[in-house]
Amino acid sequence: MKKIDMRLAFKVFNILILIYYGIVGVMMILKLFGITEEAADAAPGLGFFAVVVALITLIPVLLVIFMAREGLRENYELCAKIAMAVVVLDIIGFMMSTSKSASGLIGIFLGIIYIFMAKTAE
Repeated sequence: MKKIDMRLAFKVFNILILIYYGIVGVMMILKLFGITEEAADAAPGLGFFAVVVALITLIPVLLVIFMAREGLRENYELCAKIAMAVVVLDIIGFMMSTSKSASGLIGIFLGIIYIFMAKTAE
């Protein structure tokens, strides 16, 4: 595949990642403020500690959004470095999670693909 084609594919992938992680971020914020019924039923009075934990879990999402923005600006080296950090955080989060969900695996898988695409587009 030509570099120009890979760069175009990388930009499209960045847009898809922005959409996916934007939705994930919105859902996390909704759960953080107890707007979803699931969060209200699960822990109605956790308070400050729950907010701090939820904010910490937002860090990888914010990193991915920043990474995708830089990918659209064609800053491939920075994108690859951020993606490596996010994959490590995703793996740690997945291993420490009590509920091993498909979304955790999807995040790890997307991160690995992203690193490959960023290195190829350079």
